[in-house]
Amino acid sequence: MEYPVDLHIHSYYSDGVDSLETILEKASHRGLQAIAITDHDVFCQTDQYPALSERYHIDIIPGLEVSCVDASNGRKVHILAYGLTKDRAPHLKPLLDQFLDHAQAMRQQMIEDINQRLGPVLSYAAIKEEFPHSILYKQQIAIHLSRYLETPYQEVYQRYFRGPGSLDERYPVRFNDVYTVIQAILADGGIPVLAHPRTYRSMERIETYIHWGLKGIECSHPSYRPGDLQIVLPYIEKYHLLKTGGSDYHGALSLSNQRQLAKFGVEI
Repeated sequence: MEYPVDLHIHSYYSDGVDSLETILEKASHRGLQAIAITDHDVFCQTDQYPALSERYHIDIIPGLEVSCVDASNGRKVHILAYGLTKDRAPHLKPLLDQFLDHAQAMRQQMIEDINQRLGPVLSYAAIKEEFPHSILYKQQIAIHLSRYLETPYQEVYQRYFRGPGSLDERYPVRFNDVYTVIQAILADGGIPVLAHPRTYRSMERIETYIHWGLKGIECSHPSYRPGDLQIVLPYIEKYHLLKTGGSDYHGALSLSNQRQLAKFGVEI
Protein backbone atom coordinates (compact mmCIF):
# COMPACT_ATOMS: atom_id res chain seq x y z
CA MET A 1 0.00 0.00 0.00
CA GLU A 2 1.14 3.54 -0.77
CA TYR A 3 -0.21 6.53 1.12
CA PRO A 4 -1.18 9.88 -0.42
CA VAL A 5 0.31 11.88 2.48
CA ASP A 6 3.79 11.42 4.03
CA LEU A 7 4.40 13.61 7.09
CA HIS A 8 7.92 12.52 8.08
CA ILE A 9 10.69 13.25 5.55
CA HIS A 10 14.31 14.38 5.92
CA SER A 11 16.31 16.42 3.43
CA TYR A 12 19.97 17.39 3.10
CA TYR A 13 19.31 20.27 5.50
CA SER A 14 19.75 17.67 8.27
CA ASP A 15 20.79 14.02 7.95
CA GLY A 16 19.14 13.17 4.65
CA VAL A 17 20.87 13.39 1.28
CA ASP A 18 18.20 14.69 -1.11
CA SER A 19 17.49 18.31 -1.92
CA LEU A 20 13.94 19.61 -1.58
CA GLU A 21 13.64 19.57 -5.38
CA THR A 22 14.67 15.90 -5.52
CA ILE A 23 12.26 14.99 -2.74
CA LEU A 24 9.36 16.71 -4.50
CA GLU A 25 10.24 15.04 -7.79
CA LYS A 26 10.30 11.61 -6.14
CA ALA A 27 7.13 12.38 -4.19
CA SER A 28 5.36 13.27 -7.43
CA HIS A 29 6.42 9.97 -8.99
CA ARG A 30 5.03 8.12 -5.95
CA GLY A 31 1.70 9.90 -6.26
CA LEU A 32 1.93 11.87 -3.03
CA GLN A 33 -0.52 14.73 -2.64
CA ALA A 34 0.99 16.29 0.49
CA ILE A 35 4.23 15.98 2.44
CA ALA A 36 5.97 17.46 5.47
CA ILE A 37 9.71 18.07 5.55
CA THR A 38 10.70 17.33 9.16
CA ASP A 39 14.44 17.80 9.38
CA HIS A 40 16.20 17.13 12.68
CA ASP A 41 16.28 20.19 14.95
CA VAL A 42 16.33 22.69 12.08
CA PHE A 43 13.51 24.71 10.56
CA CYS A 44 12.44 23.97 7.03
CA GLN A 45 13.39 26.16 4.10
CA THR A 46 9.88 27.46 3.54
CA ASP A 47 10.99 30.11 1.06
CA GLN A 48 11.32 27.31 -1.51
CA TYR A 49 7.89 25.83 -0.83
CA PRO A 50 5.57 27.95 -3.01
CA ALA A 51 7.48 27.35 -6.25
CA LEU A 52 8.03 23.65 -5.54
CA SER A 53 4.41 23.13 -4.53
CA GLU A 54 3.16 24.77 -7.71
CA ARG A 55 5.63 22.88 -9.93
CA TYR A 56 4.84 19.43 -8.55
CA HIS A 57 1.22 19.99 -7.41
CA ILE A 58 2.00 18.78 -3.90
CA ASP A 59 1.10 20.57 -0.68
CA ILE A 60 4.10 21.06 1.63
CA ILE A 61 3.54 21.37 5.37
CA PRO A 62 6.22 23.09 7.48
CA GLY A 63 7.64 21.00 10.29
CA LEU A 64 10.71 19.65 12.05
CA GLU A 65 11.68 16.73 14.30
CA VAL A 66 13.01 17.80 17.68
CA SER A 67 15.45 15.59 19.59
CA CYS A 68 14.58 15.44 23.29
CA VAL A 69 15.17 13.44 26.45
CA ASP A 70 12.66 12.31 29.06
CA ALA A 71 14.24 13.30 32.39
CA SER A 72 12.23 10.67 34.25
CA ASN A 73 13.96 7.72 32.57
CA GLY A 74 16.82 9.21 30.51
CA ARG A 75 15.39 7.90 27.23
CA LYS A 76 15.45 9.81 23.99
CA VAL A 77 12.16 11.13 22.64
CA HIS A 78 11.49 12.64 19.24
CA ILE A 79 8.74 15.23 18.90
CA LEU A 80 7.46 16.28 15.49
CA ALA A 81 6.51 19.95 15.45
CA TYR A 82 4.15 20.98 12.67
CA GLY A 83 3.21 24.46 11.53
CA LEU A 84 6.32 26.31 12.69
CA THR A 85 8.89 28.33 10.79
CA LYS A 86 12.10 29.89 12.06
CA ASP A 87 10.70 33.41 11.92
CA ARG A 88 7.79 32.59 14.20
CA ALA A 89 9.21 30.28 16.83
CA PRO A 90 10.64 32.60 19.51
CA HIS A 91 10.37 29.93 22.21
CA LEU A 92 11.63 26.89 20.31
CA LYS A 93 14.40 28.44 18.20
CA PRO A 94 16.73 29.38 21.12
CA LEU A 95 16.48 25.82 22.45
CA LEU A 96 17.44 24.43 19.04
CA ASP A 97 20.29 26.89 18.50
CA GLN A 98 21.90 25.94 21.81
CA PHE A 99 21.42 22.23 21.15
CA LEU A 100 22.89 22.39 17.63
CA ASP A 101 26.03 24.21 18.82
CA HIS A 102 26.61 21.51 21.42
CA ALA A 103 25.83 18.65 19.02
CA GLN A 104 28.24 20.03 16.44
CA ALA A 105 31.06 20.10 19.02
CA MET A 106 30.37 16.50 20.09
CA ARG A 107 30.41 15.24 16.52
CA GLN A 108 33.69 16.94 15.79
CA GLN A 109 35.08 15.05 18.78
CA MET A 110 33.79 11.83 17.22
CA ILE A 111 35.90 12.54 14.12
CA GLU A 112 38.97 13.15 16.29
CA ASP A 113 38.32 9.90 18.18
CA ILE A 114 38.11 7.87 14.96
CA ASN A 115 41.27 9.46 13.60
CA GLN A 116 43.14 8.67 16.82
CA ARG A 117 42.15 5.02 16.53
CA LEU A 118 42.44 4.46 12.77
CA GLY A 119 44.80 7.19 11.65
CA PRO A 120 43.85 10.37 9.78
CA VAL A 121 41.06 8.71 7.78
CA LEU A 122 38.36 11.39 8.19
CA SER A 123 38.41 15.05 7.32
CA TYR A 124 35.87 17.50 8.69
CA ALA A 125 36.46 19.73 5.67
CA ALA A 126 35.80 16.87 3.25
CA ILE A 127 32.58 15.90 5.01
CA LYS A 128 31.35 19.49 4.97
CA GLU A 129 32.26 19.81 1.30
CA GLU A 130 29.94 16.89 0.52
CA PHE A 131 27.22 18.03 2.95
CA PRO A 132 27.38 21.83 2.90
CA HIS A 133 23.74 22.51 3.77
CA SER A 134 23.63 21.20 7.34
CA ILE A 135 25.57 21.01 10.56
CA LEU A 136 27.68 17.88 11.05
CA TYR A 137 25.60 14.73 11.60
CA LYS A 138 26.87 11.33 12.66
CA GLN A 139 25.27 9.79 9.57
CA GLN A 140 27.60 11.92 7.45
CA ILE A 141 30.59 10.74 9.47
CA ALA A 142 29.42 7.14 9.02
CA ILE A 143 29.13 7.40 5.24
CA HIS A 144 32.70 8.70 4.94
CA LEU A 145 33.96 6.03 7.33
CA SER A 146 32.14 3.32 5.39
CA ARG A 147 33.98 4.35 2.24
CA TYR A 148 37.35 4.14 3.96
CA LEU A 149 36.54 0.76 5.55
CA GLU A 150 34.85 -0.49 2.36
CA THR A 151 32.00 -1.65 4.56
CA PRO A 152 28.25 -1.06 4.05
CA TYR A 153 27.00 2.15 5.61
CA GLN A 154 24.37 0.44 7.78
CA GLU A 155 26.99 -1.91 9.26
CA VAL A 156 29.37 0.95 10.06
CA TYR A 157 26.60 2.98 11.67
CA GLN A 158 25.57 0.07 13.89
CA ARG A 159 29.16 -0.72 14.87
CA TYR A 160 30.39 2.78 15.67
CA PHE A 161 27.32 4.76 16.66
CA ARG A 162 25.01 2.38 18.53
CA GLY A 163 25.22 0.33 21.68
CA PRO A 164 27.70 0.06 24.56
CA GLY A 165 31.06 1.71 23.93
CA SER A 166 29.79 3.50 20.82
CA LEU A 167 30.73 7.02 19.84
CA ASP A 168 27.23 8.06 20.88
CA GLU A 169 27.96 6.79 24.37
CA ARG A 170 31.43 8.35 24.62
CA TYR A 171 30.36 11.75 23.32
CA PRO A 172 26.79 12.15 24.56
CA VAL A 173 24.71 15.05 23.37
CA ARG A 174 22.69 17.04 25.92
CA PHE A 175 19.14 16.97 24.60
CA ASN A 176 16.41 19.39 25.58
CA ASP A 177 13.83 18.02 28.02
CA VAL A 178 10.68 16.80 26.28
CA TYR A 179 8.40 18.81 28.59
CA THR A 180 10.26 22.02 27.75
CA VAL A 181 10.09 21.27 24.03
CA ILE A 182 6.35 20.51 24.04
CA GLN A 183 5.68 23.73 25.94
CA ALA A 184 7.83 25.75 23.52
CA ILE A 185 6.05 24.30 20.47
CA LEU A 186 2.66 25.10 21.97
CA ALA A 187 3.74 28.62 22.94
CA ASP A 188 4.80 29.25 19.33
CA GLY A 189 1.47 28.00 17.97
CA GLY A 190 2.77 24.68 16.66
CA ILE A 191 1.41 21.15 16.91
CA PRO A 192 3.55 18.69 18.92
CA VAL A 193 3.28 15.05 17.83
CA LEU A 194 5.08 12.04 19.32
CA ALA A 195 7.25 10.43 16.65
CA HIS A 196 7.75 6.64 16.37
CA PRO A 197 6.96 5.73 20.01
CA ARG A 198 8.32 2.21 19.46
CA THR A 199 11.85 3.40 18.64
CA TYR A 200 12.68 4.86 22.05
CA ARG A 201 10.13 2.88 24.09
CA SER A 202 7.96 5.94 24.69
CA MET A 203 4.59 4.19 24.84
CA GLU A 204 4.49 3.95 28.62
CA ARG A 205 4.90 7.73 28.84
CA ILE A 206 2.27 8.72 26.28
CA GLU A 207 -0.36 9.73 28.84
CA THR A 208 2.13 11.97 30.65
CA TYR A 209 3.06 13.67 27.38
CA ILE A 210 -0.61 14.20 26.63
CA HIS A 211 -1.07 15.96 29.98
CA TRP A 212 1.92 18.14 29.02
CA GLY A 213 0.16 19.20 25.82
CA LEU A 214 0.93 16.53 23.17
CA LYS A 215 -1.57 16.84 20.30
CA GLY A 216 -0.91 13.75 18.22
CA ILE A 217 0.93 10.45 17.76
CA GLU A 218 2.69 9.07 14.70
CA CYS A 219 0.73 5.87 14.02
CA SER A 220 2.25 4.81 10.70
CA HIS A 221 6.03 4.35 10.71
CA PRO A 222 8.56 1.64 9.70
CA SER A 223 9.42 0.93 13.35
CA TYR A 224 5.96 -0.34 14.32
CA ARG A 225 5.61 -4.01 15.22
CA PRO A 226 2.51 -6.19 15.47
CA GLY A 227 0.47 -5.15 18.50
CA ASP A 228 1.92 -1.65 18.82
CA LEU A 229 -1.09 0.11 17.35
CA GLN A 230 -3.35 -1.67 19.80
CA ILE A 231 -1.41 0.14 22.54
CA VAL A 232 -1.41 3.55 20.84
CA LEU A 233 -4.88 3.83 19.33
CA PRO A 234 -6.80 3.90 22.64
CA TYR A 235 -4.92 7.11 23.54
CA ILE A 236 -5.86 8.59 20.16
CA GLU A 237 -9.52 7.83 20.77
CA LYS A 238 -9.66 8.75 24.46
CA TYR A 239 -7.94 12.12 24.09
CA HIS A 240 -9.05 12.94 20.51
CA LEU A 241 -5.46 13.21 19.28
CA LEU A 242 -4.22 13.69 15.75
CA LYS A 243 -3.19 10.48 14.00
CA THR A 244 -0.16 11.13 11.78
CA GLY A 245 2.27 8.96 9.86
CA GLY A 246 5.29 9.03 7.61
CA SER A 247 8.13 7.07 6.06
CA ASP A 248 11.04 8.74 7.92
CA TYR A 249 12.70 8.94 4.53
CA HIS A 250 16.40 9.92 4.49
CA GLY A 251 17.32 9.00 0.92
CA ALA A 252 20.48 6.90 0.54
CA LEU A 253 21.25 7.29 4.27
CA SER A 254 18.10 5.47 5.35
CA LEU A 255 18.90 2.72 7.83
CA SER A 256 16.04 0.57 6.54
CA ASN A 257 14.75 -0.28 3.08
CA GLN A 258 11.28 0.25 4.51
CA ARG A 259 11.86 4.00 4.71
CA GLN A 260 10.64 4.83 1.25
CA LEU A 261 8.43 7.76 0.33
CA ALA A 262 4.70 7.00 0.58
CA LYS A 263 5.25 3.55 2.09
CA PHE A 264 4.03 4.91 5.43
CA GLY A 265 1.82 7.90 5.98
CA VAL A 266 -1.75 9.13 6.28
CA GLU A 267 -4.85 8.27 4.30
CA ILE A 268 -7.16 11.00 3.12
